[in-house]
Parts: sequence; C-alpha cells; structure tokens
Amino acid sequence: PASGPDRDEPFLGVYQAAIEAALDAAAGDGVSVMLGGDRGDLLVGGFNISFLALLRDGRWQTVRAEAERLARLAGLSSSTVLLDYLLRPIFSRIGRLGIMGLAQRVRKGASDIGPEVPTWLPPTMVKRASSGDLTSSRPTGSAADPWRERRLEFITEPMHMRGVAWSERTYAYYGVGFADPFSDVRLAQHVLSIPQVALNRPEHVDKRLLRLAMRGIMPDDALRRSGKVSPHPLWFRALREWESETVRGLLSNMEAGRLGFVKPQALRAHHDEILAGANPHPEFWWALTLEMWLRAHWC
Repeated sequence: PASGPDRDEPFLGVYQAAIEAALDAAAGDGVSVMLGGDRGDLLVGGFNISFLALLRDGRWQTVRAEAERLARLAGLSSSTVLLDYLLRPIFSRIGRLGIMGLAQRVRKGASDIGPEVPTWLPPTMVKRASSGDLTSSRPTGSAADPWRERRLEFITEPMHMRGVAWSERTYAYYGVGFADPFSDVRLAQHVLSIPQVALNRPEHVDKRLLRLAMRGIMPDDALRRSGKVSPHPLWFRALREWESETVRGLLSNMEAGRLGFVKPQALRAHHDEILAGANPHPEFWWALTLEMWLRAHWC
C-alpha cells in the first residue's frame, strides 16, 4: 500500500516497490532515459517452437533431431511432440474444420485457456466479464502458421498493453523517460513475418534473435547468460511472512466486497491456503490491488 496504485486505475505491478527503488536510484545518478524490457519475452522469447518451415524445406532429419531434443528438454513424450508440434499445426494450416479441428478443441489444456475462474468472483461478475466480445478489436493473422498466430495474440494481449502504459507512468513519476524498444511496430512486423524457427529452437538459449542482434554491443558475458532471476520468492514470502498482516487487513471489511466485485470470504480462505504453503492463484494479486485502489481513491 505504501507504493499503491495510481489514481488512474487499480492496475499495479506486483514488484512496483522494487522498480520504484531502481528508478529512484537511476534518477539520482542523473539517468534521463531508460530502456524498458516490456513485452520482450512475448516478441522474441522462446515459447513458440515451430517446425513448419523445416518441414516445408524438406529438412526431415533436422525436424526429427529437434523434436527428440524438445521432448527430452521439456519432459514430453514423443507422441505429444508429434501431435502438438507437427500434426496439429499441419492440419490447422490446411483448415480448422473437420475431425482434427474438433480434436484440437478437446485437447486444449489449462495452458491454452488460462487459469480457472477464481472462486472469489461472484457469478454476476463472471457473466459481466464474459458478455460481449472483449477481443474484437485485436488484430488477427493469416493462420498460415498457428505458432505465428499465437505470438501475435501474446504481443497484442490487453494485459501487456496496460503494463506498458503503467511502466511509462511509473518512469515519468521519477522524471525518467521510458524508451520502449519492443513496442516498435517494425520489430513486431519482422518477428511475425519470418519463420518462427528463426526465433527459437530447442537447442538454443532463449531470445536467440536478440542475442545475435546485440553482438558487439553488449558484453559477451551478458549475452551468454541463458536465464534470469525470478523474484517470485519475494512475492510468496511477502504473502506468508513480511506482509501477511497487511494482506489480512486488506481482506477485512473489503470495499470490493461491499460493491459486489468479489467474495471476501473466499479470498480469505485462499489466503489461508497460501499461509499453509499453497501457491497463490495468478489472479489473487489483482484482488489486492483493487482493494488498495478503492480505499485510496474511491471511498
């Protein structure tokens, strides 16, 4: 709550306090503009493994070797790789109707449809959120490659659009300009026009295109670094230890409950599960930010 949502909206990144500390230090050192990494994972990240270009070029041995490597690295069975990364994309390219289209819908897992609806959302709110086409204004691709289509969907995800606006506002608060290279439409056009196999392959480290582009600019040690530090342990520990009482306070006498946005008892029950060791639901943070915003700017 000390950092708290801006008056404009309840949207607030979970690591706002850490980001503000970094921006404050940068401004103190005289930094006037900083490069942001927003949407970088979506634009050039390694979540889309596609073999269609290799198949089109007749590189069967390469496809076989990379499919085996993907199965080993991702812990998948050979049949799963065959179906999800070879057969489904091929039939999707031919057409989305017929028996394969039905099978594609049946096989959709939790990773495709997002997290389940939280128990603390009243049915009326679920109905309001699902009424109307919330994605009608988003661009669509040609579906020539379903994995390219998927990258387009991630790039234009409304949540990430809001995140970029939040970053710009947060940087400006500290007098630092927000340079946003991954929102350059020319870069987006490029990564969507080339075969997805050029962006990432199972045997390469993540963000292959970005690392190649930055050779001679970034230090080699930084380019070779294959991962990044996840601050999730900070978030989990804050919920369970450092700020557990703060969270309890936010879940007591909730304005969001009074207004019918959430079911406070279900939220408190989930917080008890977190205290017992369960991982927080992905949507739990947004319930907290909504309550912070309502208390600070609405009530």
